[in-house]
Amino acid sequence: MEANVRFDRLETKIDKLADAMVKLVEIDTKIDGLISHNETQDRRLNKHSETIDEHAIKLAMNAKNGLFAF
Repeated sequence: MEANVRFDRLETKIDKLADAMVKLVEIDTKIDGLISHNETQDRRLNKHSETIDEHAIKLAMNAKNGLFAF
């Protein structure tokens, strides 16, 4: 009888560990998705930053040539 109680407790603990592992995998998958999304956003922001820099250079050149007055 005592052995059955011990086995039941072990089984309960194993079930809890299995549930925890499933949750960890779910969280890991979500983190991977967030990292991928952040990398995409970083690339997009860098591209916009480069475009802004190009426009700033063109604006400075036009201002230097007297096309715009500040």
